Amino acid sequence: MESAVPVRAPEAGWDRHGSRTAGPHPSDGGLLIAELADMFGFTEDEFCAMSADYCGPAPRQVAAQGSLDYWGDDRGALRFLWQFLEPGMVFFDLGAFHGIFSVLAGKKLSSRGQVVAFEPSPRERRRFQLHLRINGLRGVQLEPYAVSGRTDKLTFFTVAPELGTMNSLKPPPVQVPVRESVVEAVSLDEYLLSRHIERMDLMKIDVEGGELEAFCGARRLLESIRPIVICEVLDGVTRSWGYPARDIVNHLSRYEYVWFDSRDDGSLSPHAHRQEYPEVRNYVAVPREKLPLIARWCAA
Repeated sequence: MESAVPVRAPEAGWDRHGSRTAGPHPSDGGLLIAELADMFGFTEDEFCAMSADYCGPAPRQVAAQGSLDYWGDDRGALRFLWQFLEPGMVFFDLGAFHGIFSVLAGKKLSSRGQVVAFEPSPRERRRFQLHLRINGLRGVQLEPYAVSGRTDKLTFFTVAPELGTMNSLKPPPVQVPVRESVVEAVSLDEYLLSRHIERMDLMKIDVEGGELEAFCGARRLLESIRPIVICEVLDGVTRSWGYPARDIVNHLSRYEYVWFDSRDDGSLSPHAHRQEYPEVRNYVAVPREKLPLIARWCAA
């Protein structure tokens, strides 16, 4: 479940609150705010109102880590992602929402890696595409699919914008309007085979309780490719799917994954398996044979 993304630090085109100032933003290739708004089907006022959701820190700001404090519960996982990714790596973002993880990965990898994001909600994809355009990221591949245990057409539940992070393939536990639609769903194994993808270094998954279902469609991935996984584990969303969140932890453990807590500075500490997971947070699961790769992030 992603928290609010930060505004860019003050530069020409934006003030520190993310509001419009005179002239184009330096990263938008010279386009004026009005032109960008029109390009994505927003009014100019709607575009400016969304600027508080703008995920575009410059690399030097990310390296300094200060801007990541805006990201609340995600900041430890985001710092780990930024520190871990290296040129040539492949990152998958399942349940990408507005693109905070993908934008950061795209900034780090630039054209020297691969970023693939999955977001079935057209509303969220529009904002994701806006963030990509503002950040000048052309190498991020955004797929309009839900990730599930099988490739099929499935009912998708889109929640009112104020709780948009709760969109799900199951009716979410919310007291706001929910709209039903039919979306294309894919299993990860079938997607990877159809695209001849044989490498994945890091994967983030936050699909509102559908994590276990997605892993059931990723047997080959977990057995053979074996990426490091950033995963939300939360009872509040898995209940709608009929299972406790600890089943996610147990499932990957059966594939010889070792679980870690992520700390705010990006470091990792061994995770003690629990019966209940009431807090909104991400955990990191590492294939046992890849533990040497993350040794420097493990707290003493």
